[in-house]
Amino acid sequence: DLYRPYGPQNPPPASLASPFDAIFTASRGNEAHILSTPLNATWLFSQMEQDAFTQDCRTWCNSTPQIATNAIYCQGDRLVAQVTGAPPNSRIRWNVPFGLELVGSTIIANPIEYVITAENEVFNLTADITGDCGLIEIQKTIAVQPNAISPERLGSGPVGTTNGQLVYCPNSEVTLTVTGPELPSGLETEWQIPCGTILTQSKHSVRVKWQNSPCTQNLRVRTLNQCGQKSAWLILPVTLVSGTDCNNPDLPADGIALSAFKVKAGVQLQILPNPTPAGQAVRIQLMPHPGKTALQRATLQLYNAQGFRVLKRPWPKGKASIKVNVQRLPPGIYTLKLVYSQGAASTRWVKQ
Repeated sequence: DLYRPYGPQNPPPASLASPFDAIFTASRGNEAHILSTPLNATWLFSQMEQDAFTQDCRTWCNSTPQIATNAIYCQGDRLVAQVTGAPPNSRIRWNVPFGLELVGSTIIANPIEYVITAENEVFNLTADITGDCGLIEIQKTIAVQPNAISPERLGSGPVGTTNGQLVYCPNSEVTLTVTGPELPSGLETEWQIPCGTILTQSKHSVRVKWQNSPCTQNLRVRTLNQCGQKSAWLILPVTLVSGTDCNNPDLPADGIALSAFKVKAGVQLQILPNPTPAGQAVRIQLMPHPGKTALQRATLQLYNAQGFRVLKRPWPKGKASIKVNVQRLPPGIYTLKLVYSQGAASTRWVKQ
């Protein structure tokens, strides 16, 4: 009966294993198909619910596969990723984004392994899950941490106006910020400030309160990332001096720095040539000339990038410059410091 409404209690005489054969499609002279009605559709749905293929596809559609791996890596790390929660009888194919190098010869594997070649990148790791019921695409965002970079200088305070020397009054406060080279946002900073106490700290800066007494110590700062990599220390000498200079009304209220007076009343160090080629001696001179009696009990000290003193010698009285043989020192960045009874002066020196 082409127009008889069939239902679950009154099915058509078609094979239950092939319910689509009993649905009206088009009028042909040698065929007899059943007209689709709401009752027929109800019957068809009940039959499809019992079909094994339909049940498999329902499981497929309700599945929630995910990529299991860490979200943060560093350059050179091995990334192992695995799809979990995939429906049965599915096939997994990985996409290899830029910045990853495949370990092995196939991208149809679970788990899969890569080597991180990128640095300071964020990318999506994706996998295609295919089967008889369709395609599912999943992804996970991976962040590759920047390598720890050694800072070159502090961008606030008196640094730069006093050749890298930090001179402050006791019991004052200052904000110190690491700059140069441009530091990626993913890097944190670690500080060692013996002459003061860190009040607050952000990624690349600290607010410091200096102790309430004279002090001469090295400030150290370095960068680190979330993978545990740490850069070399940037080492800068800090001097806290007391006296009438700290009462000068021209000093800034925030971050009291004596750069203006120490340059005028004290001395600065100059190294020629700087950088210094290998095999060449250096000449260290004072600017301006201190006079024959200006420097009392002066000592010249040289520190390497790790903060170890590699040279110590007295400064000759009345001399404005001296020549120093540095051929035995390895290439690197050094801090030269002159300590005398009235204060201290320092500068950075590079040996090639």
